[in-house]
Amino acid sequence: MFGLGGSRLDCFGCKQGIKGGTEYVTIRNKVFHPHCFRCAGCQGVIPHHTPFSSKPGEEDQFYHTPCYQQLFAPECCVCHEKMLPNHNGMIEYAVTPFWNQKFCRRHSTDGTSKCFACQRMESVRERHVVLSESPRAAGVASASNRRALCLSCAESVVGSSDDVAVIYREMVSFFGSLGARLPLDMPVHLVETSALNATHSHRRSNGHNCLGMTMSEERTTVRHHTMFESEVIARRSNVTAVLVLYGLPRMLFSSVLAHECTHAYIKLNDFPKLTLQTEEGLCQLLAYLWLKAQPPGEGDKEKEKLYHMTKIFEDESVVYGDGFRMSFEAYTKYGLNRVLSHVKLSGALPL
Repeated sequence: MFGLGGSRLDCFGCKQGIKGGTEYVTIRNKVFHPHCFRCAGCQGVIPHHTPFSSKPGEEDQFYHTPCYQQLFAPECCVCHEKMLPNHNGMIEYAVTPFWNQKFCRRHSTDGTSKCFACQRMESVRERHVVLSESPRAAGVASASNRRALCLSCAESVVGSSDDVAVIYREMVSFFGSLGARLPLDMPVHLVETSALNATHSHRRSNGHNCLGMTMSEERTTVRHHTMFESEVIARRSNVTAVLVLYGLPRMLFSSVLAHECTHAYIKLNDFPKLTLQTEEGLCQLLAYLWLKAQPPGEGDKEKEKLYHMTKIFEDESVVYGDGFRMSFEAYTKYGLNRVLSHVKLSGALPL
């Protein structure tokens, strides 16, 4: 409000006295010369009849409302424009799960790329790396299946058989430390999207991208007593190959490999027929335990590990999510060895 200086008043802006009979502005029990009531952003005078803004916790700083919005309104992580209030004074934006990226809602439907591995949004300042498929695979993949990686995930892409061999040796050592032995010579191959999606797997029908697959065959030994009577002496499963999608960042590739190695372990150790929920839950448990066992990384790498762990833990699907949480509960009660032994004997998780 405006007033006239009478008794001694000091201007909060210039710290000089306000002479008697001089106009002054009173803002939140502070007085200013009209020309001293200025925007902390542009330093321009804030006319007494215009709205102004202050930042919470810094009520002694005043801003033109447009200056305040340009300084403190959230910035879209995609287009890097300020997200300003609408006609109702509300700022509307979308947020990526886990990463808490804020972005204009229009980018949810305008084709803005998300990282295939971590779901972070692409920025105009940091474009994603688009993975190339062979012409045969590209003909199968749809635009919605476009695989692109953010620069952080693209740094550690697994793209060669040498990379796979190193990671598989680490996986053999990890499983061995848990008392679950894997063969040293199990074939693990990198494959393209078409090789995985060509098979109608239960993973796709349960809403999961197919990132890996374990191929196996079962051999049955039969003793014939008569022409009409026979006896099954033994059934033996053999894992012919483990397939993992090429071009995954190392963290995701390794967790997928841990999942598939659990399928292989179950088959090679003659477990009884398990429900999808039990088997996939155990596989997700081993993937989670592998991630948890990794030493702390720096910056984005540690966040990526936590992202993949959180994604497993919070999966909403009945087969993978509920299956994991049931397996994890059994693991926390009894330990992994007792859980696997019980499942092998009974075909179900211990209660």
